[in-house]
Amino acid sequence: MVNSRKDGEKLRRKASGYVATHNIDKHAFPIGRRISSIAMNNNKTINTKRNYFPLVSGCAMTIHNSQGGTFNKVAYEYQRTHSVPLLYVALSRVTSIEGLYIVPIDNDKRFILSWSKK
Repeated sequence: MVNSRKDGEKLRRKASGYVATHNIDKHAFPIGRRISSIAMNNNKTINTKRNYFPLVSGCAMTIHNSQGGTFNKVAYEYQRTHSVPLLYVALSRVTSIEGLYIVPIDNDKRFILSWSKK
């Protein structure tokens, strides 16, 4: 099993020079290509190599579609135009306060709120 946290930290350190010279947001996360060998038979005499990018797929849905569901993590895009009942539905879908992330629609870094135990 790969420790993705250590791998991510290593990739960030490795890419820090590139990030600084090209004026890239320091919160950007570099994705490194991985290569793994896979045995194609039980004797392990035939091997193949696979190139891939370790990505986790994500999804998004409207507040209306989330009604009735529960989720471990919710990222809510805050908009002042949302009504109070809509806001209640959006924020009540998450199972714990640690899994709630409130971000503005324009992605202003100063406004990002998250509750996490550190």
